[in-house]
Amino acid sequence: FLWQWGSIDNYWGQPVTMGGTKADGTTEYNPLSLVILDVMDQCALPTPKFHLKIAPNTPDAVLNKALDMARRHRPISFIGEQPVRAVLEHLGYAAADARRFVTKGCYEFCTPESGNGLGGGHVNLVKVVELMLADAKDGKFEAKDFPSFKAEYLRRAAATAEEVREFFFTFEKHLDDVNPALVASLAGEFSVQTGRDALANGTRTGNRTGVCLSGFGTAVDALLAVKEIVYERKEMSLAELGALMAANWKGHEDLRLRMLRSKRKWGVNDPEANALGREISKRLSSVINGRPNSRGGRFGMSGHNARQFIVQGAKTGATPDGRRKGEEFSKNLSPTMGADTEGVTALVQTLGALDSKDFPGDFPLDVMLLPYPVSGDKGLEMMKALLSQYYANGGFMMQFNVFDAEELKDAMVHPAIGRETIGGVSVFTIDAPGNDFIDQSLGILGYQTPYYRPVRKRNPGLMTVSVREGLRCDISVLGGVFYAGHRTAWPVRVGFLEPLPVRNRLFLGQDPVKGIVRINRPGSIGGLDATKPSIGVVSV
Repeated sequence: FLWQWGSIDNYWGQPVTMGGTKADGTTEYNPLSLVILDVMDQCALPTPKFHLKIAPNTPDAVLNKALDMARRHRPISFIGEQPVRAVLEHLGYAAADARRFVTKGCYEFCTPESGNGLGGGHVNLVKVVELMLADAKDGKFEAKDFPSFKAEYLRRAAATAEEVREFFFTFEKHLDDVNPALVASLAGEFSVQTGRDALANGTRTGNRTGVCLSGFGTAVDALLAVKEIVYERKEMSLAELGALMAANWKGHEDLRLRMLRSKRKWGVNDPEANALGREISKRLSSVINGRPNSRGGRFGMSGHNARQFIVQGAKTGATPDGRRKGEEFSKNLSPTMGADTEGVTALVQTLGALDSKDFPGDFPLDVMLLPYPVSGDKGLEMMKALLSQYYANGGFMMQFNVFDAEELKDAMVHPAIGRETIGGVSVFTIDAPGNDFIDQSLGILGYQTPYYRPVRKRNPGLMTVSVREGLRCDISVLGGVFYAGHRTAWPVRVGFLEPLPVRNRLFLGQDPVKGIVRINRPGSIGGLDATKPSIGVVSV
């Protein structure tokens, strides 16, 4: 069952929700819960991801088992029941409905009868800094002091969020015309009773739209860097800093490295950074949260940004925090990679500076840990303490990523092993030499690799397919680099045959036979004879 579910490879995630609290206050976990976790552990798949509700009544056996699996790279996220119930009740849901909440997508949650929420675009918070500095370079903007610069940043960021909201207000009026949810509409009682489309506006209490923030931590870092360079140390004017960013730090590598290694960063529990992050979130939430959408629901701000920390980073110029043009941002509400130099406790306290009620869409934190601090029974207790503190601060969802440099380097050399051992890292699969996630992680850990480089454009090139046991497909790229971490819409070639669309995740392999589809187990796939190697096209 899990293999079949995983083969769907829904990019946005179709998680398994486990646990909860019954009306009498006892836990929903039972002996079958441990059996399910055992099966998931044995399958060792990167998807589906399991979302486990955690509360004071969660049995120790379940929590210990799940935390042990998480430190061994199983895709498990831990969602705090009490903070999620609190924010749902804050949104107006009855306590009984909030108690029964379910999870969906990557980190989102809702009451069982309101699961038709949609993601309504991403606000690039880092791009705002880039454009302000570009205007300063061109003489179109000046700020006499940092409070003036910050005020203009907040105004522009809020205006961008309003633009995203207004666009989706218009777009969502046509959801039932563009993409009618016919089967779902027949399955929903309220949708049937009212004749409304289930996705568009067919729930009694849902129909919500999320507006996601991209680069939250990096934006905080960049603003503090502007303050230091221009207004405190007066090393250059705002216009000169804008020119330097346009030149991608050319000629100022020492300054770039100093800002990159600065301790004034989001994620180190720096009071100034914490206060600035809270101010940004409060300003943006004021123009997003609670505003009516065109489906009878409301807009809500989300701290989750999926792959946009990579996609939008590639489209954003250099920034004063030491980031080069095209490099990735911070992911979700986490710090920029490598910036959380004061440890995981400081990271959790940083998130505590935010009001999680400002993020009704979701409030996720990705925690990267080395294996040795979380090893053994003491390691499990440490992980429990982190969860407890995060939930006490109002946090919703935490995901642990546990690996060291040696694992990452080994995954580059042995991608098949890497796929099995660290496939759950941040939802994306690590499965190829030269993978950017591995390269950048090793770079942050102090290792230079032959593949360490900024994110670049990718060309799918010519591919060879080998279907192996378990129906996982290994793809070898000839003449190009193919990113295997998500579903893609572009056509690819299998051997020298006709193009076909990619339907599911494709894994990079190392032993291709050009033009040959090899079936290594009895049976038939795609009409091909599985008893011997065959040349042909297989849809995976």
